[in-house]
This record gives sequence, C-alpha cells and structure tokens, in this order.
Amino acid sequence: MKTAEIKPAPGHGTLCPKCGAGQLVTRMVSKGEKAGMVFLGCNNWRPNDPNSCGNTIWPTTASSAKDDASKGRACPKCGVGSMKERLVKKGEKAGTTFFSCSNWRPNDETSCGHAEWPKLPAPEYKPRAPRPRW
Repeated sequence: MKTAEIKPAPGHGTLCPKCGAGQLVTRMVSKGEKAGMVFLGCNNWRPNDPNSCGNTIWPTTASSAKDDASKGRACPKCGVGSMKERLVKKGEKAGTTFFSCSNWRPNDETSCGHAEWPKLPAPEYKPRAPRPRW
C-alpha cells in the first residue's frame, strides 16, 4: 500500500501524555466517514495488542469548528439525536450538503429519518418585454 505524504500536525514528535514512552506522530484516516482527516497517535500503538498505547489526539481545525457549530441542535422529530451535516455522494444531488438526524441508521425502521435540505434562493423573476402591436 502506498502511503501519502502528510504534513506534520502541531504536536508531532512530542512525548505521549498517556504512556510517557512513545512519541506522537501525525497519521491520516484512510477509510470511513473521517477519511482524509489528520490526527496525532502514539507510535507505541500496535494492532491487536491490548497492552499497547492507543492514545489519539484530534487537532482542532477551522473545518471541525464549522462542524461543531452545526451540531448540537436537537432533532425536531425525535428529540433524541442531533442534526448532523452530511454530503450526498451519488445521484442527481451529488455534492450537495444537507442535515439529518444522528439517530438515523440504514435498514432500521425504528431509527429517525428526519432530514433538512438547505433552501435554495428563489429564481429571479424577469418580466418579458412587451410584444409590439402592429
């Protein structure tokens, strides 16, 4: 697997505050909802080793601050979940963002399916020029 060049995040190379033995190194998520996001992880972490250090630190960025502003509002339908910004990946609306309840689960009829689409500006009305009467 080819690894991508990752710019070191603030705190890269510092001593791990959890185990005190490892150093924090910059890593990137390769799969899932957080794919492409950068975080700091202890270099003493080993897969399938419960005794290794699994400390991770997610740096605060402008994009995560934006996400935090959109979160927190309770779902108006179920009241259990909070509204989460999502991106349409396929189809006619691909690339469009919308908000849906965090309590939604695929193939589960008991989960909340509430979604809110951003209101698009109304098209500007342009009156037609009067037709000449001959």
